[in-house]
Order: sequence, then structure tokens, then C-alpha cells
Amino acid sequence: MIFEDFDPNVHDTRQVAELVFDVDLRIFRRVFKSKENAISAIEKKLFAEYPLFKNSSDFPLYVIFNKEDPSKLLGIILVSCGKNFNFLKEVYYLFKNLDFVSATRFTMVKYIDKKTLSKVNEEDLYIAEIATTKSDRCKGVGRAILQHVLDKAKELGYKRVVLDVDLKNNKALKLYESLGFKVFDKKKFQYGSHMKKTYNMEYVF
Repeated sequence: MIFEDFDPNVHDTRQVAELVFDVDLRIFRRVFKSKENAISAIEKKLFAEYPLFKNSSDFPLYVIFNKEDPSKLLGIILVSCGKNFNFLKEVYYLFKNLDFVSATRFTMVKYIDKKTLSKVNEEDLYIAEIATTKSDRCKGVGRAILQHVLDKAKELGYKRVVLDVDLKNNKALKLYESLGFKVFDKKKFQYGSHMKKTYNMEYVF
């Protein structure tokens, strides 16, 4: 596999936005009212965030390609190094760089995340987003991406790799457990008539 830093001037931003949508599609559909609205807004957000991805090693977004066919996108992964996102800072950034409606909706998504995501320590590597293309699911691609991240995290001296999974996503849960991740917390948050329930999982070296 080939890991590349995301660049909207090089990569297919629409395809990347669709993968970001798949990470939390239930929330995106409810907040943005439709899949198309959500993907279009995510695409705009990716363009706005690109300078941050490019200039910061703390929150890199990687696009992953097939080594044998470098034109074939396999998936994406967004990681953060030893920190949770700063909610107020992110909200300020959203309203500064996006239209009011999109910024408001992304703020809702961020707030739900704030209530359900793992607490991350300074010596942790946090997998904020991971998704594979639909044609490559259940083919070992996600496992290979995660194993690469685990190997790299160990090499770099991290104490834990942390991620979150929706309680309804049984396939992802089983994959993470098969790699050695264990549930260390469970969280839930009611928004309107909906409830988000999340397993917080860790891989300890």
C-alpha cells in the first residue's frame, strides 16, 4: 500500500469526501438532511482544511493507494498524535472558513463527537477516521491499513493506539477485536430523537 498526504489539488476530493461520509454516515445524514448535502459540505471542508493537513504533523489525513495500481484508491485514514481536538478552536475555524449553514451543521457533528469519542492521552496515537472504498471492503484492506498503523505506532514509541466504533458496526468491532483492540469505555449521547452509542477501544503495547 502507498500512503500519501491528502492534497485536493492532486487527489479526487469527491471520492475522499464520500469515504469521510461513510465513517459516520448516520450522523451526517441526520444533520445534513441528505447524503448529497453532506458529501458536498465535506468536500468544501476538505479544501478549507488542506493547509492544516499540509502544515501540521498532528492531524495528518492520508489517502491510501494500491501499490500494484497506484491510481486505485483503497481508503483513507486520519490520525492525531497524543491529543483530542479542541472543540472551541474547531468551531471558530468552521465559522471562519465555511458558510454559516455548513459551519452550524459541522458544529453539531463535532459536538456529538465530543460527547462520544475516546479520551486521548499524550502518549497515544488516535485513529479519528478510517474507511475503505466499497469495492475493497471485506478483502483484508482495512486490516492491512490498521496493521501498518499499529506497526508504525510501536516503532515511534506510542503507548496506545485508540479508536472509536459505533455499537451498530459489528463488522468493524470484530475486525478491531481480532487485531487485539479491547473496549475500555462505552459512551452514548442523545440528540433529538436519536442516540449515538460508541465503544472506545484501545490497543496497548
